[in-house]
Amino acid sequence: MTTFLYRFPTITRNTLQRIELGSAPATTWVAAQPVAELFQFFGTNFMPDPTMMRVTYGPISQPDKFLCQLVMNETTTTKVTFYTSDSGFGVDLVFQVNVAGAKAISTDMYYYPTVPTVTSVTGCNVSSGDSTVCIEMIKNFYFGFLMTIFHSVCAFCC
Repeated sequence: MTTFLYRFPTITRNTLQRIELGSAPATTWVAAQPVAELFQFFGTNFMPDPTMMRVTYGPISQPDKFLCQLVMNETTTTKVTFYTSDSGFGVDLVFQVNVAGAKAISTDMYYYPTVPTVTSVTGCNVSSGDSTVCIEMIKNFYFGFLMTIFHSVCAFCC
């Protein structure tokens, strides 16, 4: 019986970096959009072999919740390049590297923006019985789309 021993991988703090924006490494990242994003981080004892290594992320209680897609031609024993999941969500998410069962968890964190809940809209001067339709435009700064809220007040529904 042959036994292979692998050193535990390590993930270096403050090396998580979004590649597509050409940004500097940071300890905290907020998703730029709700789709897969290209990232990298540095450390030691990585295995650039998809049959031996996988990268996941999730809350600290479940760091393997979302699977990342490795970019093998950009991954080395000291650098991992990967895409986040296109179905991820949540806050306070950490990354985990699993090399043949030896695991390391990052201290750098990833967040998805929280979708806002609109509880009221003000600004329409509608008196009781008026059938005016008010339109408010709200800019969602996280995802860059506009949301239109319609409010109608009429004599028989007030």
